[in-house]
Amino acid sequence: MKRIITAAAALAALAGPAVAQADYPNRPITIIVNITPGSGTDLIARTVADGLKTTLKQTVVVENRPGAGGSIGANVVANSEPDGYRLLVTSSAIASLPAVQTSLPYDTEKDLTPIVPLADLPAVVWVSPSKGIKSINDLIEKARKAPGDVMFGSSGVASASHLEVERLRAAANIKLTHIPYRGAPEAIGDAAAGRVDFVIAPLASGRAFMDNNQLIAIASTAKKRSPLIPDVPTIGESGLKMRMGAWVGLFGPKNLPADIVNKIHAATVAALQLPEAKDRFAKLGADTMPLSPAEFKKMLSDEIAENKELLADLAKTENKTEKK
Repeated sequence: MKRIITAAAALAALAGPAVAQADYPNRPITIIVNITPGSGTDLIARTVADGLKTTLKQTVVVENRPGAGGSIGANVVANSEPDGYRLLVTSSAIASLPAVQTSLPYDTEKDLTPIVPLADLPAVVWVSPSKGIKSINDLIEKARKAPGDVMFGSSGVASASHLEVERLRAAANIKLTHIPYRGAPEAIGDAAAGRVDFVIAPLASGRAFMDNNQLIAIASTAKKRSPLIPDVPTIGESGLKMRMGAWVGLFGPKNLPADIVNKIHAATVAALQLPEAKDRFAKLGADTMPLSPAEFKKMLSDEIAENKELLADLAKTENKTEKK
């Protein structure tokens, strides 16, 4: 009898995960956002959460865990149970952290499961009207006349807004001074106040300041002009050749079962097609990125390698400048 009971318990333990996966989700899901509230990433996360409530027919809660360039929130999910009830929404900064933080508490490629990219999120180069900068070429000219004097704000070291500027710096061959902030709202606020010369941030994040004439948009990182700001040229129109644009993606912890990954992927893609989501994305100037989990994983891996190369080149440039 004892052997029968023991065997039955073992079979129940083995069947447990399968049963749990079959009826997933049967309790509320938490989406961790590793960036401050009010950022473009946060707005997209909340849009997706609202949609998943419909497509998964379950409560979805958004929780902000900013700090340490986003590694705090990412680490929470990396160390979560692989059951699909705690997920991560983060910006493409997740692909740059390995290049700047050698002691991350998690391995980006091994400890997180890419599920689906949520949005291609072009950003805008914002400046205060008080700076007298009317175009991206004005900004570049100012930086060339006074190397290092032009300051830019970002939502943190290795954040998407930081990397966008580093690509601009490399393409234009200019020297800039980086002022990192806790998040995009703080960086944009100081740009509007004129405490930094410019910031690259999503349209939605700076729209209120633009409407109040506290910021002007001089260029966008999109591949083509946004219908929301049709008079604002792209950086590419200035003749600079650089990869532009950032993304926002949905991740789970490592070892997340494939059937749960596929279910979340399908539900998220469906959520992004809901009228409310399409409307919000249009207001953000964001586009969806219909990639499979495998394609998303490859994109992440390629971008990590690219960012390591970009930041290594930046370090070499800074060292040469210091020696001079």
